[in-house]
Amino acid sequence: MALNLPAAPQGKQTLTVEYGDATLKTYTYRPDGEIKGILLDLHGASRNAEGARDAAIDMADDYGLYVVSPLFDEANFSSADYQRGGLTDSRGNLLPEDEWTISLADDIAEWAHAKVGNPSGIETIAFGHSGGGQFMSRLAAYGPDEMFDKIIVANPSTHVRASLDEEVGYGFDGFGTDSEAEAALRDYLADPVTIYLGSEDNDPDAADLATGSAAMRQGDTRLERGEFVYEEAKDLAEENGWEFNWELVVADGVSHSARQLFNAQKWQEAFDGWAGQGSSSGSQSQSQPDPNDTPTSQPHSGGTTHDFNSVDEWDGAVISDYEDGDVFDFRDIDAQSVEQGDQDFDLLGFVGSDAFTQDGAEIRLRHADGDTYVYLNTDDDTGYEAKGVIEGTQDLTADNFLL
Repeated sequence: MALNLPAAPQGKQTLTVEYGDATLKTYTYRPDGEIKGILLDLHGASRNAEGARDAAIDMADDYGLYVVSPLFDEANFSSADYQRGGLTDSRGNLLPEDEWTISLADDIAEWAHAKVGNPSGIETIAFGHSGGGQFMSRLAAYGPDEMFDKIIVANPSTHVRASLDEEVGYGFDGFGTDSEAEAALRDYLADPVTIYLGSEDNDPDAADLATGSAAMRQGDTRLERGEFVYEEAKDLAEENGWEFNWELVVADGVSHSARQLFNAQKWQEAFDGWAGQGSSSGSQSQSQPDPNDTPTSQPHSGGTTHDFNSVDEWDGAVISDYEDGDVFDFRDIDAQSVEQGDQDFDLLGFVGSDAFTQDGAEIRLRHADGDTYVYLNTDDDTGYEAKGVIEGTQDLTADNFLL
């Protein structure tokens, strides 16, 4: 049952919140206007939750994200409890799931949704930088992570490898029985994980860089470790024919800084790519259209016309029955919501996220994770207002759109 809490006011707040058995000082930020998503934003080893929240504010304004940054203080959460998720005791024995620190993530996300009125159809993103990135890697690997549409693992010192030989905390050896460990590994590979790295986070002597044997088996630097872990996971999934929904995004010129990652051009690529296909990790992003104003699909001589009449209808839409020759009719969508009159969309094609301009009335296409994404820019910023997915890698052209 959804929580019923007082609404978060616009701007910053500092609160003391009970999440299950834990009481955490929590720093939040609510931008002005419509809330389009929740960002659980975790701090690094310096335990500066306020700074983590503040680093995300400009980006949150652009994306319409409610930011929640809880403090995992050193007095109550050791590095094993925080960075490595609180999975094991001092002897390395796996603890019961309800004692894991990562188990608090769903509680925090549920609380955040309640603070913005439990809206349907908004995305829930988990982001952690440095020590927080280590936490997010454990959350993605071992769960529970059902609340999150995407987990962004940013510049961590260590990751969880896609390995049945590496011990739990860094892999899946000892994570239950052999069959349970393999099932957890396969779930990890199928989760919507983005490893987000700075190209300049490449100092082997960096402060706070883990140098234990398990860490060094991943590489010499944070950049090298992230690339290695991604490629190892991708190769394993391909060898076994397993589902793989990870992305690797490297921001050029960015060092060990969450603020730089949020403000980098590559942020939109790291943030995008998961429109919610109804899987266990994507259920939150399904939009709920008005039952009296639903899109329709009408057959025609060249295929089916998928008719959408508003931005809200397209945002979160999943087209699972696309066939060659199908057409998407966006003519009734207001292509430029801040200008009077009727403007037509401009189809930019398969281009990067930086192709959108402040002119609006633009559509860009993207292939990711084996699917095809269609983004609509309908106002005077350079972000998107709606994102839908067409299952499968489809070679769409202007012939597939009525604009």
